[in-house]
Amino acid sequence: MEFVDGQTLENMQTATLPHHITTFNIVMTAISAFMRFLTIIMNCCLAYEYWRSESYTYCHWTIMSIVIPLFITTLIYAHVLIASDSGKQPVAHTRQFWRLVASYLFRDASTLNWALKYTEAKRRGDKLAEIECYRRYLKEDCNIGFLRLFDSFLETAPQKILQLAIVLQNTKSLTCNKYRAYHVRALTFLVYFLSLAWCLVAYNRSNRLVQLDKYDIGTKGLFVQFWFLLCLTASRTICIAYLASIFPMETFVACLLHLLLCGTVVFIADTPKFAKTALTNYILCLAFGAVYIFIFTPVSDGPTKARNILWEDADFPAIQSSVFYYQTPPFTFQWKRIAELNNAQASFLNENAEFDVVPGKMGDRWLVSCLGVLYSLRNLFYRVVPADQSLDKAMGIYRFRLWWCGEWVEVLVDDRLPTINGRLAFMQPQSSNCFWASLLEKAIAKLHGSYEALKYGTRSDGLTDLLGGVVKCMPIIADTIRPQTLKDHLATTCIVTCIAVKNAAVQKKNTAERLSNGILLNVNYRLSCLDKVETVMGDSVQLVRIKDTFSSKPFGDKTNFTGDWSPTSKTWERVSSTERGRLLAQLELGEFWISFYDFVHTFTSLEIVYLDSDTANGEQMLKGRPLHWKMKMYQGQWKRGVTAGGCRNHESFHINPQLLVSIQEKQDIVIALNQHTAVEPKVIGFTMYMWNRDYSLNECLQKDFFKNQVSFLNSDYGNTRHVSYHTQLDIGHYVLMPTTYEPAEEAQFTVRILGTSSFRLSCLETQTMILLDPFPALKTDDNVQKIKSICQYEPVYMQLADENKTINCFELHELLEACLPNDYIKGCANIDICRKVIALQDKTGSGRITFQQFKTFMVNLKSWQGVFKIYTKEKAGILRAERLRDALYDIGFQLSTDIMNCLIQRYIRKDGTLRLSDFVSAVIQLTTAFNQFHSKNYNQVNVIEVHLHDWIKSILSC
Repeated sequence: MEFVDGQTLENMQTATLPHHITTFNIVMTAISAFMRFLTIIMNCCLAYEYWRSESYTYCHWTIMSIVIPLFITTLIYAHVLIASDSGKQPVAHTRQFWRLVASYLFRDASTLNWALKYTEAKRRGDKLAEIECYRRYLKEDCNIGFLRLFDSFLETAPQKILQLAIVLQNTKSLTCNKYRAYHVRALTFLVYFLSLAWCLVAYNRSNRLVQLDKYDIGTKGLFVQFWFLLCLTASRTICIAYLASIFPMETFVACLLHLLLCGTVVFIADTPKFAKTALTNYILCLAFGAVYIFIFTPVSDGPTKARNILWEDADFPAIQSSVFYYQTPPFTFQWKRIAELNNAQASFLNENAEFDVVPGKMGDRWLVSCLGVLYSLRNLFYRVVPADQSLDKAMGIYRFRLWWCGEWVEVLVDDRLPTINGRLAFMQPQSSNCFWASLLEKAIAKLHGSYEALKYGTRSDGLTDLLGGVVKCMPIIADTIRPQTLKDHLATTCIVTCIAVKNAAVQKKNTAERLSNGILLNVNYRLSCLDKVETVMGDSVQLVRIKDTFSSKPFGDKTNFTGDWSPTSKTWERVSSTERGRLLAQLELGEFWISFYDFVHTFTSLEIVYLDSDTANGEQMLKGRPLHWKMKMYQGQWKRGVTAGGCRNHESFHINPQLLVSIQEKQDIVIALNQHTAVEPKVIGFTMYMWNRDYSLNECLQKDFFKNQVSFLNSDYGNTRHVSYHTQLDIGHYVLMPTTYEPAEEAQFTVRILGTSSFRLSCLETQTMILLDPFPALKTDDNVQKIKSICQYEPVYMQLADENKTINCFELHELLEACLPNDYIKGCANIDICRKVIALQDKTGSGRITFQQFKTFMVNLKSWQGVFKIYTKEKAGILRAERLRDALYDIGFQLSTDIMNCLIQRYIRKDGTLRLSDFVSAVIQLTTAFNQFHSKNYNQVNVIEVHLHDWIKSILSC
């Protein structure tokens, strides 16, 4: 997290936050509060001791040294509160008055409070609260540090001089007759010296926090600085006290003249404006004159220098790669804040301003078109662009809400924007001076990774991200589209937009071009309603009411549309004044009428945004629609070897996620598939099947089903972020399969289904079970030939076996290396597989197996090798990960997606394949795991209770 100090460093654009509020900062603040409180207590103790000893003159001087600085510092703090804008109420207000009184005793209490709130916000991960608490902490720390400077040199230092002078004048009597007072003074002097040095250390530290030209000096530097300031202040005050003990009045007059001289010079030369009146400013300058008796500090290091702390987004830094990630432009961008663009009338948002956003030299018009649609829907607009933001109160941080990866996410950006020759390079206002669009474009670029990524965006992407709906594109073909089609869509909670696309091969990217009737090319116009009008000749004309998303002007001379039914068109003469008045009364700002005939011949396509009922309820225009879309959503991922099977052209198609859609009544359905990536998207699509009654509603469809069944519908496949399909479904059950076009491509995705009635959506899952015995025992009448071939290894076995004719894992390893042929099966002769074979077959706990058990393993190994060969047709010895599920199924395992994911993570190789040794290891491990479970599944209900000892033993056996 990074900040800028806008007051003290006017020419600096960037600043990092070198000091996050740490435990050390909190401890230092607590020590400062304690030192202040201790100083006050010691002053009061001294006055009490003088009163008890009947030294009333000294008592009066001590009390005056407390009261007069109290009045001056309270006056200073009151104006500090006003100057720093933290005093929202008048100083005379009761709450502010008690705050001033409380601050005298507990100067750092507010600073400590904000430091603790910052720590809590950081723990919660609330970045906005963290920034606000840090800003308030710096402001309070800076103001209190400034105030403690006056505490030190208007109260502590004079008090120390006074007490030292008294001691030097009355050394003998104070040491002999006032034993208790002597110890009080000794302790007081120690507190005075430490407090002065500590206040200066804290003051300098607060300056380093907010001023970029001051560097952090570290803990060792703080220690050295403390002792230096201790020696400096001690030597000066002792010298002045010594002179005061000999020449009291002369010393007092000299200090007073120094105060007046320095205070006057500061008032004339620096002209500080701590307060509104010149008299109060002069009094404060005199206070500075008192400080200058002991130490020099510039007036520019005064309060409120942390007032305009501006945030910098570390997640989207102001560097070249944030603009162009792949390409390298022939120039360098300069990042400037909005306040640095020399626009005195700049604002974040003006509700009455017309939409006048232009893409700039390098912006993208498709995004401008989408923003125009959003701006015309004010309630939806304020969900994306919160209205409680302004340039002067935002601290450089702005928040937006965008639909991303299946949910609304809040995106934070700073106001540093890329410029070329002092002008914004991308989206910018034309005349309204409202910069919400430039900042929103930056938020979208942040989600995409760079501004360059927006070059590959589409209007479909933009409408989805901004409105949170499902977008479907529909070409407008004059002979097929009917008015009823538009009416049906406008009867639901969807936003219907139309667009005119130019057929010319060459078109200027960011130049607004119009058709002869004034319609802008490549800009979304929003449909409002349809109506029919009767002409005076008795003809009936179908009209379409359209909203120009780039205009907020009333229907009249300034309307951009110039075709029939425009303000200047003579077509209005064909209708009666009553009909004309009825039609014109329906028009809102920026709207106009166009005949349906002209509509289908002007616009080339519809872009329809389907909104679910929760989203649509925020927009007044959509609340009254008779049909509301109900949405169900599923989020998943394509994972290589587990759920990334590719389209139905591939034999691994069946391993894709299978979603069961249950329709209770006939209705329109909109299906949308969205992949969670903007850079280099995969080619995606989906296929739907009618449910086969031979299968249970809880089980995945198997591979054979897809060989014999024809799909119910297929979407188009494309390398876009969104794919959608609008259809009508009868009552029944359907299986939806979202896929990538090629297998083994990994990505996360979201499926959204919208319906006009109730329906259910669930994910089908394969039940984990054993269908066949993967490790059957040998029978004398089976595998005779295989058993005979294995018996030839008995002499080698006997050479390795012990007196009980058994072998362990290491001896088995030697035996396999000697017995297995020199091909890819040789890879099974590894110590890991040998350990698993022993764990699988050892029933006695000895860690050894017999020759009969060895023969059983070898026969099953040959069987597993045969299955492995079936699925490695392209290249012998290499099994593609997406075929592992089918190979294990043939062995006898039916596994769920989660278990397949575990196996793939453990055994897949870098190239996405498995070798025979990997396959054999997986089979043995699964066999052992099932055996361990079944040995404890006494009730045959697939649920067991395991003691910790047995659980660990089972895990170590696998």
